[in-house]
Amino acid sequence: MTGQGKQQEVQTGFDDQQVFNELMVALSMALDMDARGKLFHAWRVALVAGRTAAEILPDKVSDVFYAGLLHDIGAMGLDDHIVHQMISGAPATDPVILQHSEKGAAIVRELPALHEASRYILEHHEHWDGTGTPSHKRHHQLTVGGQIVAVADQLDILLRLHARDEGKKALEIIKSRAGTVFMPEVVEAFLAAVAETPYYQVIQDYDNLPFLMEETLAALPAVDCRHPQPLRATVRIFAKIIDAKHRYTMGHSQRVASYALKLAQAVGYGEPELADLEIAGLLHDFGKISVPNRILDKNGPLDKHEWTIVRKHPARTAELLTIIKGLKHLAWVAAGHHERYDGKGYP
Repeated sequence: MTGQGKQQEVQTGFDDQQVFNELMVALSMALDMDARGKLFHAWRVALVAGRTAAEILPDKVSDVFYAGLLHDIGAMGLDDHIVHQMISGAPATDPVILQHSEKGAAIVRELPALHEASRYILEHHEHWDGTGTPSHKRHHQLTVGGQIVAVADQLDILLRLHARDEGKKALEIIKSRAGTVFMPEVVEAFLAAVAETPYYQVIQDYDNLPFLMEETLAALPAVDCRHPQPLRATVRIFAKIIDAKHRYTMGHSQRVASYALKLAQAVGYGEPELADLEIAGLLHDFGKISVPNRILDKNGPLDKHEWTIVRKHPARTAELLTIIKGLKHLAWVAAGHHERYDGKGYP
C-alpha cells in the first residue's frame, strides 16, 4: 500500500464523536453503580476537572475531562466502591486500591485517543510535595492535568464527608493543601472556575448532573484519533474491561459476539445488522460491572438477595446503552440475553 493509501486508511477523528463521548460517560456511570444506586463520583470529578482545565490548561480540556471520568477504572475489582472505602477513613491496605492508578492508566492507554488522559489517571494520587503514590513524584515532575484530576477527586470525597455545611469545609481543606498536596496554581484555577462561582453549589445536586453532562459534552473539543476503526476498537476494549470484572469470564463477551455473528450470518443477516449485533454482543454484560465481586466470586450458591442483584444487570446494560444515542436502538438487543422463549427469563 502506498503512503497516501495508508494515510487515507487512518482516521484523525471519530466518525461519530458524540457516540465516543457518550460511551465514556456510560462506562463511568457503570463504574459508579453499586447495590445502593448511582454515586455519580466520576461525573462530578470530570465536570469539575474539565471546568478547571479551561482556566489553566485550555488545550487539554478533553483529556482532563476523560481522565476525570475514568480515573478510578483501575479500582473495579473492589468488593465495595472505592468512594465508600475512602470515606470510611480506614488505611488503604487493599492492593487493588494501592495499585488502581497504575492499573487504570494501563487500561485507558489502550483506548483510542486517550493516551494523554492515561498519564493524568496515573498521577491522580500523587502529591505536590512528593508524598503521594504510586511514584512519589513532586513539583514539576507532575503534569498539570494529573493535579487537576487530583483536586477534583478530593473535592468530591470531601463534599461527601462534609455535606452538612454545603461543602464549605471541603473548600477550606482544598485551600489548605495548596503547596503540599496540590500544585498552588491548580488550586487557584479550581477556585476561580468552581468554588467562586455558582457551579460549586450546582454540582452538589444530583438532579443537575445529567443536564451539566449534556452541556459539557456538547462543548467538548473533539479528540485527535489515529486509528482505522476507532469506534469498533473502543467497543472491543470495553468488552475486555467488562470481562475483567470477573476472573472466570475472560474473553466471554468476545465469544458471545462471535457466536452471535455466526448464527446471524446463517439466517441471512446483512452487513449493517451484523455490525450492530457485534456491538450488542460485546456490550451485553455492560451492567455486570455494577455487581459486587463478593457475589461474582462467591464460592457457593447465591442467596435470594444476591440473586436479586445479579438479575438487575441486564436492565442496567439497557440503561447504560440508552445513554448512548447512537447505540440506544441496541439497548434491549444486548439486554435481552437472559430472556427465554417460554417467558421464564429475566429481567
